[in-house]
Amino acid sequence: MKHSVLVTLSIVLLFLSAQLVGLWILSQDISVTVTETGEYVVGYQDEWERPDVQGFGAVAYIMGAILAGTVLLLIIIKFRKRMLWKAWFFLAVWLTITLSLGVFLDEWAALTVGLLLAFLKFSWRHILVHNLTEVFLYSGIAVLLVPLLELKWAALLLLLIAVYDFIAVFKSKHMVTMAKFQTTANVFAGLSIPYSKASGTPVMGTLQPVESESEETVKSAVLGGGDIAFPLIFSGSVMQNLAQRGIAVGTAFSYTLILSLFAGAALLGLLLYGKKDKFYPAMPVLGAGCFLGLLAVELLV
Repeated sequence: MKHSVLVTLSIVLLFLSAQLVGLWILSQDISVTVTETGEYVVGYQDEWERPDVQGFGAVAYIMGAILAGTVLLLIIIKFRKRMLWKAWFFLAVWLTITLSLGVFLDEWAALTVGLLLAFLKFSWRHILVHNLTEVFLYSGIAVLLVPLLELKWAALLLLLIAVYDFIAVFKSKHMVTMAKFQTTANVFAGLSIPYSKASGTPVMGTLQPVESESEETVKSAVLGGGDIAFPLIFSGSVMQNLAQRGIAVGTAFSYTLILSLFAGAALLGLLLYGKKDKFYPAMPVLGAGCFLGLLAVELLV
């Protein structure tokens, strides 16, 4: 077991909360119209301009952005430019939270509140603030990307990300390098549960950077941002697909939560059977959970 039972359950519940909130925000952004031929057309608010790509082009666009971001972060790590990483992540937090809030607020209100939340996240490094803002961050990514992806392309993206994650953790190991850098920089993209190294119980309070393992009195159970975002993008595409088939958005939302539960169960299994202090690629396991969840949804619809 990677962490204590309490810490493990806390991470899984945070993951499920991020999926629930993200799907709900996305459901509030969806509108469905019926054409004269009886076809159901799913639309979204035009609060922000999305990339003008669809289908395989959208998959290539997302994968290209991931690879470019990875190269840039590795360059930042090589030259130890922590402030550059913090500035980059601050901007990303601001923009993605703004996308989430833009579903409910006008443009300037969303930008203002998003900026305030991003500032709060970086100025007050409390674990509750960190995790709550992370939840809205990944909701914003879903709001931006789900409209670009039909279900088959979202499935392809999920498969590609699972393969990439496996290679990045077990082969090139650059994912481990990036995770360690973010931890020491005290700016981590993902969910985090600090816990006592001695007792294994969660610790509430301010996040602190750790320069070396010998300094650790508090460890952290973490779940990377991609492990939250890509299951959410896939489940959002499933909900979109159900709406396109004439299922009411509220009902589609409820069905899709079943998929999220399967993904959560997959994450739970990984944490329960994983070894302490060892890095694992979560996306192959989460991807399997997502596809099993999709099968369950299709059997119920």
